[in-house]
Amino acid sequence: MRRKLTDRFLESIKPPEVGRATYSDTTRPGLHLRVGQRKASWLYEKRVKSGQKRKHTLGTYCSWDMDGRRTGRGLSLANAREIALEIETEASRGVDRIALAEAERLTAEQAKAAEKTVVQVIEQYEALKLCNLATGEAVARELRKAMADHLDSRITTLTRPDLQAAIDTHASAGRLVYANRIRAYLRAFTRWAGRRGYIATDIGFGLDGAGREMPRDRV
Repeated sequence: MRRKLTDRFLESIKPPEVGRATYSDTTRPGLHLRVGQRKASWLYEKRVKSGQKRKHTLGTYCSWDMDGRRTGRGLSLANAREIALEIETEASRGVDRIALAEAERLTAEQAKAAEKTVVQVIEQYEALKLCNLATGEAVARELRKAMADHLDSRITTLTRPDLQAAIDTHASAGRLVYANRIRAYLRAFTRWAGRRGYIATDIGFGLDGAGREMPRDRV
């Protein structure tokens, strides 16, 4: 329903028996009051200059108890119009609040991921990926052994030379098959960690193997 919203009209609104109702303000186009059975909330829709149309949730206007009595008040009509005007002004300049909020969320997630230690990421890898493999526990154990000197370090400080050293240690001792297995485990782990955002780049890509494995002679 489109109409000029007023405080008097809003005071008369009751929660619908079923579904929800929407009242659109003609004074501030794009501003809507969405009324449900338990609360009424302000929404504002506006297209960003040279961008897409965005829907913003501004806040709750009021709420009702099970008997339909108002139990709380939130954002007034005047405040909702004021916030809508701010968003409209920003959108006219090409500012996309939702895109900015999403970028901030991703940055926060990456920062949080960067705080994880190597052993914590291995635990995540084991719980989410290796759990589906019959050899999952053994692989996780080998990863902990290979990166034993770095388990308590932040995952973002781990480098390709750190991983290569774990492979070279076994290769120099003549354990070529074992060294190549460790290389495969490390490459799979860093590839997963990169996709999850725990590390910026796949540092396991390009790790050198221990050389060609020679088949055993059988008698």
